[in-house]
Amino acid sequence: MKKLTIKKSFFGILLVVVATSCSQSSIFKSPATKIQGKWKIEKVSFRPFKSLVNTDVSSQYSGQSVEFNSDNSLTKYTLSDTLRGTWNIQQNVTSESSYNENLITAVTNSDGTVTISTLTNLYIGTKKIKAYEYRGDGTYYYVFEK
Repeated sequence: MKKLTIKKSFFGILLVVVATSCSQSSIFKSPATKIQGKWKIEKVSFRPFKSLVNTDVSSQYSGQSVEFNSDNSLTKYTLSDTLRGTWNIQQNVTSESSYNENLITAVTNSDGTVTISTLTNLYIGTKKIKAYEYRGDGTYYYVFEK
């Protein structure tokens, strides 16, 4: 009988610890809600196709940030421009039991052209975003920080 009481007590304590240590706001937010806010581009690495070597290209993105708004608009801040655009998160179903999320952005450049980007394998934490972008020349890996 004591073992059952100890197990119940342990389960009760574990439940209280989990419930109090995990904030409801971070657990139950959708990716579209978690991404909202201003994010600084912290690190960017590049790997050409057919290469095993990554190159740190973060200096090319120095001082840049992106602000994702709740109405799916975005503002991209570069050293020389403030650009406007839109964003959307889509689920990419890879099999019956797995999927990943993609961030699709469309930004109007200062010359009026629109650049569409798709960031794949999207991870959105409370303080970091990590994602990949596949372009014609290779793969870019981005880390954003709030």
